Amino acid sequence: MSDTMKYCGSALCLLVDGEVVQAAALYEGLKLIETYPPSYKPDEYIGVFCLLASIALKPLEEYITLKKGLWYTIIPLMRNKVIVLQLYKYIDPSSVVNYAENLVKSLKELASKSKELLAI
Repeated sequence: MSDTMKYCGSALCLLVDGEVVQAAALYEGLKLIETYPPSYKPDEYIGVFCLLASIALKPLEEYITLKKGLWYTIIPLMRNKVIVLQLYKYIDPSSVVNYAENLVKSLKELASKSKELLAI
């Protein structure tokens, strides 16, 4: 187990930066699996939105949403799992879009590198 995992107890803590991302959650279908910080309790409607995101193969850019005054970025994963990032509410919309675009770029680059490694 890495030092970071020993310290925070969750890989989700790597996504919570304290500047843009306030909290993170991992869903499998409608079931909330894990949150960081552990006290984070997402609203129930986010679970339904996550379920839809996990089955509707759309571009990641379409999963940036404003619900009840809070910005969320939803990242569909494999096997019906979804990561939800709750962003700080004081962030202006242009920063949210910029953050999400950078996140999409990073995830696509990571996927590309993963494919290259699997091909070796």
